[in-house]
Amino acid sequence: KMAKAWVASLVLLATVVAAASSYTDSISPDDLEHLRLKIWKLIEHSEEPGCPDCGTPLLAQLVRLSFHDCVGGCDGVLDTKFGANAGLTTPIAAIEPLFEKFHNDTGGKLSRADFWALAGTLALYRGAANQDCLPSGRLPAFPSVPFLVGRKDGGKPEDESQDFPNPLLGVDETTAWAKRVFGFDKRSAVAIMGAHTLGRGRRTNSGFEHAWTSTPDVLDNSYYYDLADAGKTLNGWEQIAVEDSPTVGHKKHKKHEDKHYQWVHATDKEGLMLNSDMCLYQDIEPEAGKHAGKVDCAYGDDGQHSCGYQEEQVLPIEPGEEFSMAELVDLYAHDNYKWMQDFSRAFTTMIQTGHALGSLSEVPYLPPLSCTPNALPTTHDIPIIT
Repeated sequence: KMAKAWVASLVLLATVVAAASSYTDSISPDDLEHLRLKIWKLIEHSEEPGCPDCGTPLLAQLVRLSFHDCVGGCDGVLDTKFGANAGLTTPIAAIEPLFEKFHNDTGGKLSRADFWALAGTLALYRGAANQDCLPSGRLPAFPSVPFLVGRKDGGKPEDESQDFPNPLLGVDETTAWAKRVFGFDKRSAVAIMGAHTLGRGRRTNSGFEHAWTSTPDVLDNSYYYDLADAGKTLNGWEQIAVEDSPTVGHKKHKKHEDKHYQWVHATDKEGLMLNSDMCLYQDIEPEAGKHAGKVDCAYGDDGQHSCGYQEEQVLPIEPGEEFSMAELVDLYAHDNYKWMQDFSRAFTTMIQTGHALGSLSEVPYLPPLSCTPNALPTTHDIPIIT
């Protein structure tokens, strides 16, 4: 028995040593804390040109960068000339000096692919820290996404995948894309879309307009709350062509002169949902051809021309669970913690795309968690590059 115990102890010790060396050969928790302070400061000081009330856009842009980099495999390379990647030169330029200095100071311990994934993950935690401590009916929740390293950088930008989702399409195409690119089941596909609670559509980038939620700097379940009109304050949603938006008007745009159909609040014509968002909750069937993306049914389930709820089933996680996609949206709308759990699992899967399971190493680090922005450690007196 003592011999077996000794062997077991040796195995445990070897496991601990291996785990320790797996991250100390790259970066340490102290390194991550240093990067957190720098990246959070960059986020806090970011601004939207010509839009002083648009918050801190770099937060959502870093999350979007990590998502786009992982399409086809997380490799730190992006073809910024490809249409779906429009606007991503901004976050790349913002963090590149920080990456280069850290890369040089540490002898190349961190790949650019790792750095982009870490920046996106740190942005998630910063967005969660922006939650109100006492929201109406919704308690704050925080992500549980590990800090993984060991990715290899890729090659030429022109060789990068261009397999991005079409925002004009419906549920079959959207979930098939999520399965093909990230291996997501329908539950994970619904959960990952909650990242749209951050950021906004920009006419010059995507052809769409407005923010998905009224709090585009806050990572919480507001996306689902609004999608389901859980507060009954939006009077539902209606689809418009983007040039019919009161914000955009009928101005000519060189980059997007074709119609882009999106959903806006029926009350004030603000807000944003794409077909790829709306199809999670409503049983829409977008047109193809000349009017690609146009939907003829009306939001809701109470009239002859209503779209009805999305009845596609999602995989259960706990025994006895049975959810349609619409019911899962309703669940997330009223349970911030449940959504954050499922989102964290999906995001963790996404940032490992292109790498064998278990091939990346975790740095044991947890950012400070707080739901009161004023209580966060201030970074205003910390230089970005030191």
